[in-house]
Amino acid sequence: MNRSKFFTGRQFCSLRCELVVVGCMVVWMFACPRTESAVQVSLPEDEKPVPADSEISTKARLLFEDANKTLEAARKANAYDFPALERKYKAVLQADRRLVEAAYNLGVLAQMQNRVEEAEGYYKEVLKQRPEVSAAAVNLGVLAMNAGDLGRAQSILQAAADIYPKDAESRAQLANVYVRLGDTRRAVQSAREGLYRDSQNLSAYKAMMAAYLSARQYDLLRLVAARVKDVRKDEPDTPYYLGLAALGEGKDADAKALFQRALELHPGHFDAAVELAKIELRYESAENAEVAVRRVLQMDGRNVPALLGLAVSYSELGQQDKAMQVYDEVDKLNAKQPEVAFNRGVIMSKKGEPEKAIEYFKKYIQLVGGRTVVDHPVYANIRQEEAVILKREEDSRVAEEEKRQQEKRQQEEKKQKEAELRKAQSDAKGGASSAGPGTPK
Repeated sequence: MNRSKFFTGRQFCSLRCELVVVGCMVVWMFACPRTESAVQVSLPEDEKPVPADSEISTKARLLFEDANKTLEAARKANAYDFPALERKYKAVLQADRRLVEAAYNLGVLAQMQNRVEEAEGYYKEVLKQRPEVSAAAVNLGVLAMNAGDLGRAQSILQAAADIYPKDAESRAQLANVYVRLGDTRRAVQSAREGLYRDSQNLSAYKAMMAAYLSARQYDLLRLVAARVKDVRKDEPDTPYYLGLAALGEGKDADAKALFQRALELHPGHFDAAVELAKIELRYESAENAEVAVRRVLQMDGRNVPALLGLAVSYSELGQQDKAMQVYDEVDKLNAKQPEVAFNRGVIMSKKGEPEKAIEYFKKYIQLVGGRTVVDHPVYANIRQEEAVILKREEDSRVAEEEKRQQEKRQQEEKKQKEAELRKAQSDAKGGASSAGPGTPK
C-alpha cells in the first residue's frame, strides 16, 4: 500500500512530496501515483518545450515567495485555504508563465482536492516547458496508480525511471506499483534502486516496508523502520507500519499503541485512525468503530483508503451487506479500485456465491492489467471457488443419482408388491376353484 506524506503525511492518493529549493525559492515538489501517458522523450512538434528564460520577472518571483510562505503556514497548521492558495499561484503564472514551479504547485493543490484532470493539465504544462522536472512526470504515474490503473502507472513510472536515470522517486513509486501487484521481489528491488540514488528517500523506505509487510517478513520490515528513524525520527508512517506488522503477528495491544503513536505524530493520519477503528471493532463495539471511522470521513469524505478501511471493518464483523454498501460508495468515487473488486469477491465467497466471487476476482485481475504475479492470492481464491462449484455440481449430480436410484428402487418395490398382490389374489382364486361345489346331504 502506498503511503503519503505530502503536506499532511497521510495516505491521500499515494501522494509524495519533497521540499525542493529552486534558486532562492522554496517549492513543495510532490510525486504520487495515477493516470497518464505522459513522460514522453520526444514531444509532438506543436508541443516542443518552451525555451526557459533565465530572467524570470521580479514580480513573479516576489509573488511566488509570498505564495510559498502562505503554503508553509498552511502546512504547519494543517489547514489549507485552497482557493486562496490557488489564486496566489495563478497570479504568479499571470505575471510570468515561465515560472513553472507555480504550475507544479497548482497541480499538487488540485491533486489534494482529487481534481485529477486539472492536476494532470498542470503537470503536462510543467513538462512542456521544463522536461527535466522529473517530479511532474512521476506525479502523472502516481495519478494512474491512485486511479487503480496499475498497468498504466507501471508504464509511466518505468518510462520516467528510464528518462531520468538519476531520479530516485520514480523508482520508489514504481516499487509501490509492484507492492500493489503483489510482486514483493520487484518491489524491494525497485525501492533499493531508488535508495542507491538517494539514501534519504523516504518514499523508497516506505515502499520497502509495504513490500515486506505484504510478504509477512516482519523482521525485515523492522530493520527498514529502524533506518527510517535515522532519516526522520518523527515520521508517523514508521509506527504505522510497525503497527501493521504487530497486527500480522497477532499483537493487537502493541499495534494499538503504535497506531496511537502515529496519530500523536500526525493527528490527520487517516490509515492509523482506520486501523484503530478496526481494533475497536474486534474488541470494543461496532458502534464505537463506526463512529471513529466516520469521524475520519468527516475530515475527508472522499478518502478512498478510509472508506476501504470501513468496509473491511464491516466485513470482519460479519456485516457483509454494510461492507458492500461502502464499496458502492467507493465505486462512485473511483470505479477502478482493484481492491474493491478483490474484497467484493471475498464477501461473495463468504456468502456462498462462488460464481459472483470468481467474477469479482477476474475483474480484479483485469483492473490491475493482468500483471499480478502467479502466486498472488487471487489465483488461489479463484481455484478455491472453482472447486466449490465443482463440488456443488458433483454433490448435485450425486444427489440426483441417489434420487434417481431411490425412485428406481421405489418403482421396483412397487412392482414387486403389485406382483405379490396379484400372485396372492391368483392363489386365492385357484384355491377356491379346486375346492369345487359342496355335496348335498
